Amino acid sequence: MSEFISALPTNVVELYSEHELQEIQHNLSELIDWQFEDNKIFKSWKLKNHNEVIDFVKELSTISQQTNHHPEVYFGFKDIKVSYWTHDVGKVTDKDFSCAKKVEALKNKRVSIEDSGHLGK
Repeated sequence: MSEFISALPTNVVELYSEHELQEIQHNLSELIDWQFEDNKIFKSWKLKNHNEVIDFVKELSTISQQTNHHPEVYFGFKDIKVSYWTHDVGKVTDKDFSCAKKVEALKNKRVSIEDSGHLGK
């Protein structure tokens, strides 16, 4: 069992096959600073100002409508956190990683975003 899997809480490990957990670990390795916690994948950013945050949320909304997959989004004055999991199956799936990659592409075109990794839960 990998260090990644052994570090997860038992209640999360029980939701997935070992193969699914290995896929999650692999998919996370392809994304910058995305994390898996509380049965969700997520990433946090610090932006230049509140208007940038609002604009980013609006653009996230477009991705959500196009994919028919909606993240949990928390934001403050300059901070934003985006979390994905597939609600109808109660766990993280390929659909979540597909959306995370779209969010990364959106982030990469927005030069004002400063990656800050995990800003908090």
